[in-house]
Amino acid sequence: MKEREETPQQRMEKMAVRAYDMKKRREDERKQVVQEKLYQQWRESLDELRQQDSKLVELKTLAARDQQLGDKAEQKARDDEEDAMYAQLWIEGYQAKVEREEREKDVKRDRNELQKKTLGMQPEVRERREADEARVADIERQETKALWAAQEVEEKEKVEREKVFAREERKKMDEFAPNN
Repeated sequence: MKEREETPQQRMEKMAVRAYDMKKRREDERKQVVQEKLYQQWRESLDELRQQDSKLVELKTLAARDQQLGDKAEQKARDDEEDAMYAQLWIEGYQAKVEREEREKDVKRDRNELQKKTLGMQPEVRERREADEARVADIERQETKALWAAQEVEEKEKVEREKVFAREERKKMDEFAPNN
């Protein structure tokens, strides 16, 4: 354990190394900036290089512009294609809706016609039923009248039979009865 612990001397050496590294890195960065500035100054001092740099910047700008225009054209083509697809989907949906509405209208018209036909038949059916009921009532009335007539005839015949029987009985009684 004690071997792993840093001694104050080791810490001082480590800090000195770190300080040296940092100082060296800063110095290297400063030298690089100085070199870049000297190079830039040198390039700007030469007219021909400045012209070439200007042309290079112009060419880069044109290339970037062309790239942007190409990207914009590609995006527009994709957008137009997407718009056309959605327009086609809308047309198909609209046509499906129109067809569905036509089918619903046909079904409704058929249903209405059937209902009219049914409603038109109802009075006819009612009239037939009433006529049948009237016919049955007439038949029943006639049968009842016939039955009553038959009963009347039977009653009259019975009364007549009873009178005849009563006369015969009276005759018989009168025959057997002593004459006064």
